This record gives sequence, C-alpha cells and structure tokens, in this order.
Amino acid sequence: MSYCNTDKDTSTSSTINSITSSPSLSSLSSTSSVVVGPISNHHGKDEKFEEYQQTLNEICQGMYKARCLNMVTELNIAAMLTDGQKYSCDELAEQVGVDAKSLFKVMRALSTMGIFNHHTDGLESVDSHLFSQSPISKMLLDTDTRNLLLYECGDFSYKSWLNIGDTVKTGVSSIPKSFGADSFIGALHKNQKDLNIFEKGMTGMTRPGIPKLLQQSDFSKFDIVADIGGCQGVLIQEILKYNKNIKKGINFDLPITIENNRLHLDRVNVDPRFIEIEGSFFEQVPQADCYILSKIMMDDEPSKKILEIIRQSIKPNGKVYIYDCILEKESQNYSYKCWVDVHLWHSLNSSGRTIREWRELAKSAGFKVDQFIGESLIVMSKLISD
Repeated sequence: MSYCNTDKDTSTSSTINSITSSPSLSSLSSTSSVVVGPISNHHGKDEKFEEYQQTLNEICQGMYKARCLNMVTELNIAAMLTDGQKYSCDELAEQVGVDAKSLFKVMRALSTMGIFNHHTDGLESVDSHLFSQSPISKMLLDTDTRNLLLYECGDFSYKSWLNIGDTVKTGVSSIPKSFGADSFIGALHKNQKDLNIFEKGMTGMTRPGIPKLLQQSDFSKFDIVADIGGCQGVLIQEILKYNKNIKKGINFDLPITIENNRLHLDRVNVDPRFIEIEGSFFEQVPQADCYILSKIMMDDEPSKKILEIIRQSIKPNGKVYIYDCILEKESQNYSYKCWVDVHLWHSLNSSGRTIREWRELAKSAGFKVDQFIGESLIVMSKLISD
C-alpha cells in the first residue's frame, strides 16, 4: 500500500479511511468527528509534503531509536571502545554474546545519530563492520547518563507508555492500572529491578544539574534543610558539602525508599549532619527552615496538599525551594519542556506550570512566590495571616 499516491483525488482520503477503520483506532473513530479530505492543493501535492512526511517518519522511529539505545547501554558497548581504536562489531558481539549481524545493524543505525562512529572507507562501504567511540557514545560511560537512559528507555518506561490513550481519555494516569497497582510508586514496587533502575535513574537525572542549582540557591541562612521526596539523598548531601552553616540535612521519603537506601547505599561514610527520615509528605514532614521539592509536584490538589503540610511545619522566615518545570514559550528548550510535561502528567498526574500557575498554586496553599530564578527554581515563603 502506498501512502503518497496522488494519482486520484480520493487516494489519501481512502487510505486514511482504511487506517481509521482498523481495530486499534476504532475507539477514536467512534467518538470523534473526523473530516478527511485530500491533503494536496489544487496545484497538486503541497510543496513541503515530503518534508512533513519525513518529520512524521522520524517521530515514528523514536521508539526504535530509544529501545536500541537502551540495548547497547545495557550491553555496555561504549565501555569496550574507550581507547579510540576501531573495532569490528563482530568481535564486540562475540564478547557480549549477541548476534553479530543484528548488533551491526543497530550500531550502524545509531551512528547516523552520532552514537558511535561508523568507519566507511568509501561510498560503497556502508557495510563496513568497523566502529569507534564518538563524543556522544562516550557519554554512555558516565554513570549518571547511563542510569538515566536505562530508566527512560528501559522496559518499565516502554510498558508505561502503552496505554497513554487511557490517560488522555480519563485525565488520570493509566500506569498504576496497567501494572495492577494503586499508584506509580506502587507499580515500581511490583518488581525490585524496576524500582532499583528508577531510583538510580532519578539520581542520574538529579546529580548533573546540582552545580547549577547550588549556584542559583542561597542556603546561607538556614539551620535545617529538608529534601522532600529526596530519593537516594544525593541533592541534600551536595548541599551540605557546600554549606557548612547547615546543622542538619534531612532526606525525607517513603519507608520503602529509605529502607532501600540503607540496604544498597553507603550510609557510613556520609556527612554526620545528614539524616534520613521516612514518612509521607501527604501526612507530615519534619520541621525545617528550608524545604526542597525537586520534581515532585503533582496535579493542583495533591501539590496544594503538600504545600499545606509544609506550611504547618515550616519555621518562621522559612523558604520553600521548588526545582521544577517553568513553562514559558520564550524559555530555552521549550519543546523539551512540553514533552517533560506530558511525561509527568502520564506518569504521576504531575505538571509543569507557567509563572501564573505557580503563583496561583502558591496562593491556594497559603504561600507566595518570592522569586523565579532561572528557568527551574521557584522560591516561596509563607503568607502571613491577618
């Protein structure tokens, strides 16, 4: 079947009609009023038709690309190319125990995006099996980058997106139901491997951004700083390292997360000011001068609840530092942030917010926004009641 046959005015219409009659799109077709017509103008095909088609094709291939990247990351192929030499993917395949022809095809495809260098000595040598490290594939040697990719492109994330349609229909994250759980975290707890990959992935996402966050944030006036939903405690430990005035740094998270940290992480060689407290931020949080909320803000009502709980415990003149997505069209990486917003909504019914929305959320919970710093830091303080 050809999707770009323009010999007849009705070709595109009939093709789309045949596609939308398929079972996978039947629910959409039955609930939507879709007007289908030819996409060509009276002079013929739109002059940018092929450009638009290529854009759509590349979007469709996103799934393949992510899964192939996950696979070579799991196999740790980049670690085998560290000396800058050319390697035959046949030898690499033998070392990691996979099919040589399959690995070649994947590495060749990834090389077109700059992941690995594919060495072809002539125009007819695209079948060359020689590869070397590239600047992008070298990033796979970084522990944080590797851990983030293994989560974002891994099995749990892939399965999580199978039912995005249900999230769109209901406005409620479909992930818990897909895994037979009552929450996103509950879905992760169904499989210890998934939970471990997630926690390492969150650390991998957090740690690279810490220097910039520290540069933007002033902790000089606080005695007690609490990272609410701090996962493995990486952020609060870095804050303690550069702020000797802080007397206590608290990593606050769910009991199962804190227990996981005790079992799998070094909790002996840590700053003596660092402590971990378990609990739910919907019920109670430890008292502090400064609360950090890093990418945990959900839909409006749960986010309001978190802030209201903090309001009960925050010390006089305390601050709330929210590290999250500020959605403004003029901001850098606007497209990336919009997709992060979709990701957050589908996963947790969490949202990026505009400046206006952040102000409204703060006011609804008895806070005010003092500052927006950069494109990801919102500083709040408690409103003083009359």
